[in-house]
Amino acid sequence: MQRTDCDVAIIGGGPSGATAAYVLAKAGFHATIIEKERFPRFHVGESLLPFNRDLLGRLDLADKVDDRAFQQKNGAHFLTHDGNCENNLYFDAYFKDPHDYAWQVERAEWDEMLLRHAEDAGADVREEHTVRRVDFAAGNNRLEIRDPEGNDHELRAKWVIDASGQSSFVAKQLGIRKPLEDLRKVALYSHYKGAARRCGREEGNIGLIFGDRCWFWYIPLRDDTVSVGCVTNRDRWQSGTSAEEFMEEQIANSPYIERCLENAERVRKVHTASAFSFQADSYVGDGWLLAGDSAAFLDPIFSTGVMIAMESGELAAQTLVRHLRAGRELQPAHFQRYEKKLRRWTDTCFGVIRAFYHPSFASLFFNPKPRYQKAMAPFFAGQFNLGLKARMYFQFFFWVLKASERWDFLKDPRPAESATYHG
Repeated sequence: MQRTDCDVAIIGGGPSGATAAYVLAKAGFHATIIEKERFPRFHVGESLLPFNRDLLGRLDLADKVDDRAFQQKNGAHFLTHDGNCENNLYFDAYFKDPHDYAWQVERAEWDEMLLRHAEDAGADVREEHTVRRVDFAAGNNRLEIRDPEGNDHELRAKWVIDASGQSSFVAKQLGIRKPLEDLRKVALYSHYKGAARRCGREEGNIGLIFGDRCWFWYIPLRDDTVSVGCVTNRDRWQSGTSAEEFMEEQIANSPYIERCLENAERVRKVHTASAFSFQADSYVGDGWLLAGDSAAFLDPIFSTGVMIAMESGELAAQTLVRHLRAGRELQPAHFQRYEKKLRRWTDTCFGVIRAFYHPSFASLFFNPKPRYQKAMAPFFAGQFNLGLKARMYFQFFFWVLKASERWDFLKDPRPAESATYHG
């Protein structure tokens, strides 16, 4: 078994791992990414948020992103399953440059761009390498790795960042990965060519459609491609039905989506992610920390995944740089601020996700009064570090939902035929 050493070993080369590796490499530390796949590879989660643009600037990526000419996203459209009711949010109504737009990105291209950016900065990237086990010991963590030819290697690191996404390698090994039983959903998704698109500044806006016991995302990408996904309760998908058949059934039950895809051709198989929401008991331990989806895998509603992945990767790397430069022996206590901040982000997201599945959410959100939309605008844009006023708006929104359970004062503005429950 061959042995190599590094300062920080990173499991996974997606947005979180690539961001952490870039920050560490730029600071002069030896970061090694172990990635089981060969990039580029297909991935879902194509919709970015405006506040992600701040981080891109700090990572020296702004020009590279502009050069790619991704589809610009100026806002979001919320629609009933039949399309008869619509509520629109435009980022520039609440935020100024640079937070007035984002992008819809092909994740294969986006993730490879981030990974190569880290590699160009000096990170050691090992694709098609599989981590088989990690043994943690103070200052001398040992990873057992298998390369594409089947040879085994040993990598020793001062610290390990688990950025393996939904695989959550370290949390699984340590038995601290806990599913969230009230969010046991399944997502089915694919890409379509020739689907209906809006015009002008609305062309790239994401659509969120409230279906019958499900909801859809509708994400316009470049090259006449649209990403369409359906999220529903896991127990609705019977084992005897294929993913393609179930997806087609849900589309047929949503007149708006059916019209949008009337002349479209599906160009990928229907992919699935089942019972996906979970949260780790701890985000930090002796010799390791979890970043991005490895710490908590969220519902895809509101498109928070990529931003939290990259923000947590940067914060993890910055914390490591500070203590490594000081020559300190790394301890879990050094990452208390990191865990507190990441847990605040993920707990906020889970709170909004649970609010989204509340039976009164659609009644509130389709209300023509703009104050409810204003309360949620920072979250939709990815502004997770909220000031006092924004936090008060959030609490107001949650209070109204909770109060509606007791007093039933919310009037659903949707016509009866449009008022399906999406949870």
